[in-house]
Amino acid sequence: ACVTVALESYNASGAAAWVSVDGGTDGECVGMANNLVPALVVEALRSQMLAMEVSLAAPAEAVTLSGDILPLRTSTSVGDNALGVRNDANFAGFPARSGFAHAIEWATGRLLLLDTTLRAAAGAAEATQIMIHKACSGYTLEFGVALSNRVLSVASLPFEVTSAAPAALRVSPVPSLATAASLWPCPTPAACPSTLVVAGLYFGVTATVVDAYNNTVVNVNGSIAAILGGSTAAVYGAPGQGLAVVNGAVDLQLRISLAAAGYIVDYEHFPLRLTARSQAFSVVASPLARMVVSDAALRLPVEAGVPISPPPYVTLFDAYGNPVLEPLSVETSLVNFPGALLNQTRVSASLGAAVFPGLRIQRAASAFSLLFLADGVVATSLPFEVVHASAASALVLTLARRPAAAVATEPFTIQPRLRLRDRFGNPALSSLGFIAVTAPSLAGSLSAPLIQGVASFTDLVMPTPGGVDLYFTLEEHPSVNASVRIDVRAPLAGLRLLQQPVSTMASICMRPVPLVQLVDAAGLPVDFSRHVVKVDFAVNTFRYTQTFSCGSGGCTASTTFRYFLPAGSVLVDAFLDVDIIKSDFDDSAEEYVDFIQVNGLPTSHAPFPPGSADQCSSYHKAVDALRVSTLAQDNFLSVAAKISPAVNDFCVPRLSARAVIFGSYRPYAAETLTLVQNQNGKGIAGATALTAVGRTVAFREMAMPVAGYGYRLRFSVDAPGVASVESAPFDIFAVASSVMFTTQPGEAIAQEPLRIQPIVRFLDGLSNLVTSFEENVTISIDLAQNWDDSCNVLGCWRDLTGANR
Repeated sequence: ACVTVALESYNASGAAAWVSVDGGTDGECVGMANNLVPALVVEALRSQMLAMEVSLAAPAEAVTLSGDILPLRTSTSVGDNALGVRNDANFAGFPARSGFAHAIEWATGRLLLLDTTLRAAAGAAEATQIMIHKACSGYTLEFGVALSNRVLSVASLPFEVTSAAPAALRVSPVPSLATAASLWPCPTPAACPSTLVVAGLYFGVTATVVDAYNNTVVNVNGSIAAILGGSTAAVYGAPGQGLAVVNGAVDLQLRISLAAAGYIVDYEHFPLRLTARSQAFSVVASPLARMVVSDAALRLPVEAGVPISPPPYVTLFDAYGNPVLEPLSVETSLVNFPGALLNQTRVSASLGAAVFPGLRIQRAASAFSLLFLADGVVATSLPFEVVHASAASALVLTLARRPAAAVATEPFTIQPRLRLRDRFGNPALSSLGFIAVTAPSLAGSLSAPLIQGVASFTDLVMPTPGGVDLYFTLEEHPSVNASVRIDVRAPLAGLRLLQQPVSTMASICMRPVPLVQLVDAAGLPVDFSRHVVKVDFAVNTFRYTQTFSCGSGGCTASTTFRYFLPAGSVLVDAFLDVDIIKSDFDDSAEEYVDFIQVNGLPTSHAPFPPGSADQCSSYHKAVDALRVSTLAQDNFLSVAAKISPAVNDFCVPRLSARAVIFGSYRPYAAETLTLVQNQNGKGIAGATALTAVGRTVAFREMAMPVAGYGYRLRFSVDAPGVASVESAPFDIFAVASSVMFTTQPGEAIAQEPLRIQPIVRFLDGLSNLVTSFEENVTISIDLAQNWDDSCNVLGCWRDLTGANR
């Protein structure tokens, strides 16, 4: 009453049961109907030969470690990186972040293999040849029968399919896998671009042990090794020794330092001896780490302005010595002078090298160095030298010092100096040539050597005045030349005294100073002469002293002066002094000078002044400057005297007398030494030769060391045709050596001027009066004794030392 069962035709091969439950509300009926349905179905199946389809309840999914679902047939999981066929699998420098991973690929076709259609027999169907070739957990089989308008199905409990026995070694396509491995099928070669590995950086490779159906064998043990066959490059991470397999796979971190093409890595599982081989791949250089400079051309001096040949270049290397083949931009400059390097200073590297053709430097100097810069890497060349350009077309001759201040017949005051440079302004320091100069009638050294690029002339002379052009040429290259015009003044013809030497004291510089002017034939000043003006005696002086042989009994004696002038000289003037010591000649004495004769001729003499006794160191001039020029012309003079005896015993000796002849003469040859007895020929003090530096020469330090009368100085130049000039006569007085009273002070009243004022005169060592030509002369008068009324009742004289007298 509750259940209606109907069998309906399903198809030609059989029928299926269509079970329906009548509607009703009776709970018992409903429960009964539900319990009867399976039985009714089974009964229907048993009574009919119906077909049953078996399928997997849900397709399995490949899931990465990060949980991402990979579509079947299109992707591979390596670590946390999902790679497709269009990816360039280069893991250099990017190792997998997970500890290890292995590849999972699902093949096309069915996972449930063999016959999946069962035939019911006697109401039951048994599956005996169903096989699943992909290991996975959570499989569920579903059995279903299609009826006319319904599908009846039932599902199995979940179950797991494990991998089969190890059958192969599969390696992730990093850097590449052989096509024979068939784990990375490439529909076209362009779909699988070649992989590049960077030298010295790690790249990851995952090796997995799989069964015949490409399932990972997670329970396998052993190790997997990566071996670089046929190459000497080092493999890091697994150098010939295996790494332990964990869950059927191992993550190898490899590194190759030598960049090259055609690398092949072999992988092997021990002890299963499962192997895999990579395709050939290339290892490229790592980033630029150093540059090597090729500077063979810089070992010799480089010529300014000329391209450096052969061109300098740098070779680019990574940290492992591999040439860096990238077209990097390389720039060069000079370390010392960045802007002095010309031409193309930035180039792109090609095949691991950057060549700089046409580089040139216009500045000459030493210790240059090229600096190369690329991607932050710096390299420098060895120091080198840049010398001046040597080609004649590149040389320039210039005047470093123009000739000037030229006077005819004299070397130019400013001689020309020339400098050889190249067209860039560099001195031609290494040139060893000569510079020649030409001009009409030019005299002197007409060629000068180049020394450090400079040629200096020292003695060029023009014989005639006027304007003249000087032409300078480099003898080795006459096209290198220069010229200059110079104005030559009239030659020196004579001298003119603008300030005469004046009379003064011995050893005192003359004031005003003797001033000599240089003049030409027309009497005009010559400004630029550099002649040396010398001074000597035009008229020199002489002085000789002879003593008379006298004793206490008086004397009649004579003395003779012979050859008192140099040979060949001419006497200008001569004078005679006769001096007698002041021993006991006074007012009461009868002593006197009887006579004095010169060359036998009597001569007047001066009487002794009163008060001349007991002055043993002072002389009385019996004859004072008697002119004897005519008598002494023959270089001979005799003097005779008769003196009364001296009776005073105070002086020792009691009597002494002397004759002095002095005067002036013109020397036969130039003289600069005085002719004075016992003076050893003292010369003119100060410079006696001065080089002219203008139109005048001033002898600022000139002084005469010896007293004399009638000096004349001659100023001259050692040049033919130049007239000398002679000064006017002047006298030189001796320096005072003693003082004597002409008038004694007397008739003194306290606090009143002396009625007899003192008069003194200063004498030289020969008792000659010394005349001072200085404007101011100070004479100090001190008291030798002073009266002191405190020393006793009567008072006393006290000298300046304080001693009582």
